[in-house]
Amino acid sequence: MLCQLSIRNIAVIERAEITLSEGLNILTGETGAGKSIIIDSVNLMLGERADRTLIRSGAESAYVEALFDVSGCPKTRRTLFEMFEDNDDELVISRELSAHGRNACRVNGHIATLTQLSKITRDLLDIHGQHEHQSLLNTNNHIRVLDAFCGEQLQVAIKQYQAKLKEYSAICNRIEMMKIDDLEKQRRLEMLTFQYNEINKLGLKVGEEDHLREQRDLLVHAGEINDVINESVQVFSGNEDTTGIIGRLQSVQKKFVGISNISPQFSEISKRIDQLSIECDDIYQEIRANSPDKEFSQKDVDFIEGRISDINKLKKKYGPTIEEILEYCDSIKHQIDDLDENEFIIEDLQKKKNIVYLELSALADEISNLRKSKALSLEKNIVDQLMHLGMDKSKFEITMTSKEDDESNTVFFNNGKDIIEFMIATNPGEPLRPLNKVASGGEMSRIMLALKTISTETDEIATLIFDEIDTGISGNMATVVAQKLATISTKHQVICVTHTAQIAAMADAHNYIEKTVGSLKAKTDVKRLDEEERYIEISRLVGGNTISQYSDIHAKEMITWSNNFKRTIHN
Repeated sequence: MLCQLSIRNIAVIERAEITLSEGLNILTGETGAGKSIIIDSVNLMLGERADRTLIRSGAESAYVEALFDVSGCPKTRRTLFEMFEDNDDELVISRELSAHGRNACRVNGHIATLTQLSKITRDLLDIHGQHEHQSLLNTNNHIRVLDAFCGEQLQVAIKQYQAKLKEYSAICNRIEMMKIDDLEKQRRLEMLTFQYNEINKLGLKVGEEDHLREQRDLLVHAGEINDVINESVQVFSGNEDTTGIIGRLQSVQKKFVGISNISPQFSEISKRIDQLSIECDDIYQEIRANSPDKEFSQKDVDFIEGRISDINKLKKKYGPTIEEILEYCDSIKHQIDDLDENEFIIEDLQKKKNIVYLELSALADEISNLRKSKALSLEKNIVDQLMHLGMDKSKFEITMTSKEDDESNTVFFNNGKDIIEFMIATNPGEPLRPLNKVASGGEMSRIMLALKTISTETDEIATLIFDEIDTGISGNMATVVAQKLATISTKHQVICVTHTAQIAAMADAHNYIEKTVGSLKAKTDVKRLDEEERYIEISRLVGGNTISQYSDIHAKEMITWSNNFKRTIHN
């Protein structure tokens, strides 16, 4: 939910701190006080493009910051983690508008784009009213509303459908890849055959490069190696003139054996010398084993260098390692085999596609039938709600259509084949029209209120803002709207800009927007009202700016009645 909104230098607002609570938050104030500026500021948090004319006259920049509690918003938290690896329960969004430079947008301190901001906030907040950020104006969201109303059974069916759609799409893609004419087929065969032969003729082996480089180093340094080995052999074995290390150790060891009976210490030394002699002999044998079998040969070096060069050429064309080159070679072989048997494979795939198409169609029909059964109930509920909201002559209908491709096959979408659109006629004799073509802002707000009342249990959007939803209503209808807003606020945070006393009386928290006009410019302040101040403001709304004994009594009665109603719905 939206917890805090800070505004600096936005239009007539020089500085405002607005604290918001759970439940129903009411914003009231005189016409022109700046309530619409607060909605504009919230829209900035939702990723709408900034207009520099919003910057307060004389200021170099403007700043808006919003604090959200997202602990109960798993989709938003998942999006935050995917974008910024951020897993906090709090979300802080800030927008800074510059009169001359670039604007800045940040999400929990991270620089963000407007696209990212829109994605993060799309499940957080929805604004209904004269300054719409309305998800239902987008017909793509109508299917989401209906599906949420359909419940868990539909979601299970959609998951089964999506698995089958994935299989169907894979078959279709493979068929398209294999559909080539004879000339193109021959070209591809020649190219693939050339690549296969180029790789295959080298007879590559995994680990070959390391072995080649080792052999090259041995050949290049063969002279140096021979010198070291020959000298080492003489040191260990000796020659005609000198005795080597091994012989001298053996001689010393025998002498210590001769005196070992004198002291156990000499016997121990004798054993250690014997072990040393054995180790030296092992080293000597290993040195001889590593002696190059042949003399240095530039021809051998050139052969190895050429082999390494050939491998490097293949790496540039087919993969960075021998393993990947061999894998690519295998894939080429499969492609060649597929091209050789192209017609037969396409025929088999087409048969499989037809079978999977029928299975997919059956699953799509099941989804459509579930939607149809619930759509009738949703239509009736919406009409009932509109009747209670003073639109008793309205008709509402959910249309379901589908599309076909050029071959008259059904077009399948990720959630079925259905295209859902809400249609409405708000006056007698009018034809049904798309919901997003309804002209009246007041009617649109009440339609949204009806939908939100019905979808309270399923809608995942945390915060709903209703901007002057009371336009064109009064009396008993205002009371009905107030009751519905209070009901919705048991499941969602609701923020409502209103001029109507009945709606304001339902507030769980009440903020008053006041504009004062100084000698140079206007200034708007936002104040959180206490209980006594609430009575005064409701009385003002009742009396039309004229507070009287009657309006004061009526205001207290309204608040008392509202509190009783809220206790009832909470219980």
